[in-house]
Amino acid sequence: MESIGRFEKYFIKVLKESMTAGAGGVFGDGPSTADLYVPSEQGSGKQKSNTPGDSRIARPLGAKVQTRGGATGGKKKKKKKKGVNYLTGEENEEEKKGLDTSWEDGDLKVTIKEVLKYLDEESVPIKEVDTDKLKSILIAGPRDAKRVQAADLKYPAVVVVDMKGKYKSILDGNHRVDKAISNDIPTVKVRELDLRTAPEDYKKLFNYKIEKEHG
Repeated sequence: MESIGRFEKYFIKVLKESMTAGAGGVFGDGPSTADLYVPSEQGSGKQKSNTPGDSRIARPLGAKVQTRGGATGGKKKKKKKKGVNYLTGEENEEEKKGLDTSWEDGDLKVTIKEVLKYLDEESVPIKEVDTDKLKSILIAGPRDAKRVQAADLKYPAVVVVDMKGKYKSILDGNHRVDKAISNDIPTVKVRELDLRTAPEDYKKLFNYKIEKEHG
C-alpha cells in the first residue's frame, strides 16, 4: 500500500473542513435567531430569507404585501350593504324599500326621490301635525306589524294638500302614521306637497279622487 504524502493529508483535511456547515464552510454559516428575526426601525419584526447574501424578506402565507397600488393579500373584509335613507342620507335598511316608490299614468312618471328633491328645493318646512288629522287619509292595510313598529317617526311623512288646501293623501310614510295611530302618539312630522303651487305633472298624478276613506 502506498503511503499518503503530507500534501495529500493536508488536502483531505482541508476538504473535510470545507464540507462542514459552519463558519467558513462551503455551506455557509448556520442560521441563527438573530439572522432570522430582525426588528425594523419602526418596531415591526420581519423574517429575513434563510439564504446567505439574500436581502429579500420572508413573509408568512396570507400576510399583506405593500405594493404601489396599496396593500394586497390577506383576508378581505366583506362590506355589508345597507340602504341609505333618502331623507337624511343615513344608512337604514328599512328605508331602502322606499327608494323605488313611483307613480305612473301613461307616459307620465314621478318618483319619490323627485318629490323629495322638489320639497328640498322649495324649502318646504317640517310640521308637527295632529295624528287624528291623518287618520282619514291613511291608506288601508293590511301592513306588516313588525315593519310598522320599526318605522322611525323622526322622519316626516309626505302629505298631499289638494287644490282647496285640505289634506288629500299620504304620499310617503303610511307606516309611520300607522305606528303613531296604533301607539296613541299625538303628533306626526309632516312635509306638505301643496298641489296649488306644485308642478303640472304633480297635479295630474296626485290630484286623483279618493273613492274610499278610512277612519
